[in-house]
Amino acid sequence: MQIEISSEVAAALQLAVRASGKTIDTILKELMGFSMKAEAVASSNSARATEEKGEGLVCQDGTYLPYGLKIRGKHKGEYFPGIVLKGEIKLDKPAGNSKATSFKNPSPAAKAIKGYDENGWRWFEGQAEDGEWRLLESWRKRR
Repeated sequence: MQIEISSEVAAALQLAVRASGKTIDTILKELMGFSMKAEAVASSNSARATEEKGEGLVCQDGTYLPYGLKIRGKHKGEYFPGIVLKGEIKLDKPAGNSKATSFKNPSPAAKAIKGYDENGWRWFEGQAEDGEWRLLESWRKRR
């Protein structure tokens, strides 16, 4: 389904998406007063089922990164891409002095690329379902 909206509304929606990490659909539902409780339960059940099948990566703090999530980090003008696979973050190539390409958490992967401690949650970006790149931190469970 396509709907026509003004360029002003489109720009405002894009800003809201970037600022919140939510999809346009979710933002519109919230604005229109839809009940998010049923959607949250369905989403939670779907994520739990995927985690139980062993797909994706469950990090030390319980954050779930979905299988197939494309990630990237930029260091010295170069992008270092990777992907979330079953139980790991897999970088496309070894980085720096490290020969490792597989990591259980974003921060050790970022450290391997940059050569010093780095918060990988705030450095790596993941490509969301809407195609936008967002910091991995946006996938973390809200406490």
